[in-house]
Amino acid sequence: MLDDPLRYHGDQAAHDADLDFAVNVHGTTPQWLQDSLAAALGELAAYPSAQLDAEVRAAIAAGHNRTADEVLLLHGVAEGFSLLPHLGLPATIVQPQFTEPEAAFRAAGVEVDSLVLPPPYTLTPTLADAPENASSPHSRQLESRMVIIGNPTNPTGVAHSADDLRGLASRCGILVVDEAFMDVADGEIIRRCSLADCRPGEANTIPDNVTVFRSMTKTWAIAGLRCGYALGHPELLAQLARRRPHWPLGTLQLTAMAAIAQREAELLPQIRAEIGQQREAMTQLLRGAGWQVLDSEAPFVLACPDAALSTHDGPGAAEVDVVKHERLRQRLAARGVAVRRCDTFAGLDGSWWRLAVRDDASVRRLVAEVADLLSQN
Repeated sequence: MLDDPLRYHGDQAAHDADLDFAVNVHGTTPQWLQDSLAAALGELAAYPSAQLDAEVRAAIAAGHNRTADEVLLLHGVAEGFSLLPHLGLPATIVQPQFTEPEAAFRAAGVEVDSLVLPPPYTLTPTLADAPENASSPHSRQLESRMVIIGNPTNPTGVAHSADDLRGLASRCGILVVDEAFMDVADGEIIRRCSLADCRPGEANTIPDNVTVFRSMTKTWAIAGLRCGYALGHPELLAQLARRRPHWPLGTLQLTAMAAIAQREAELLPQIRAEIGQQREAMTQLLRGAGWQVLDSEAPFVLACPDAALSTHDGPGAAEVDVVKHERLRQRLAARGVAVRRCDTFAGLDGSWWRLAVRDDASVRRLVAEVADLLSQN
């Protein structure tokens, strides 16, 4: 049993694993980033620099064609979710979705409900009849609520179009878009789906009631440092930050963010290409082994090794298959292979695993380990 399913994350599954598909961190911390952090160690006696904070916000803003007052630096995107209840609106979370937003609202005692999308987990055509698909009658009044959605969504990998998101924003009080994985999406997906960048001359601008969260921890392998930011209208960001303590980010976080902002435009195209190639190869390998794998625009895929496991028919068959998948996951973990269980996500069950994109050798080992375990049944 899980103590709190909403607080369960991939790092718990990855603990002590020698092959990790559970955590969506890309590679290892780049040497240039380690060098920047090492050079800042001598500055730790001083309080974090307001000037450095301003410089980081300006650099990030320039990357999104925004102004510095449209950027709020965060102690990881998780901090951003913890601040959302202070905006004073009840929330509707578009599910399946990362569980921290719901956990934050429940911890704050603020009303929260879910809009659970059916497969294939897209807003279209569901957007047209969202009230009928909501799990709570509160969702029939989105205009008075905050709506939270991932893009690409964790764990489904679905990318929602910017047009659909603008349509959703027109129906709710505040729209929060979690773009934690958008920086490594394909360039065309970014152009068509992201609301992070202001693009002068385009007919459809970003509505003032939209806030976008971005993460720096996964792509640059600094999950232990907690670095992220919010983009949005200055007044909305000021409301979001009004209860924060002074010096919310430390010197090493600001240093890392400054270094990343300086290098990411140069380095991200290669990282995107690498992840895209690995994801395609991984999907083909898994499907070739009889797995069900959903299309994804993220650095992970939603997969189910169901061909050999879903063998029951009749009443209770689905429950039997879920139990078999969970036992398989536990046996994999005993062999040092970690996958992310998905029964903690609304709209999914334990037959699904979220798998971080990994290289060919790692995927082949996963397939071989699963095949070996199944052969022993």
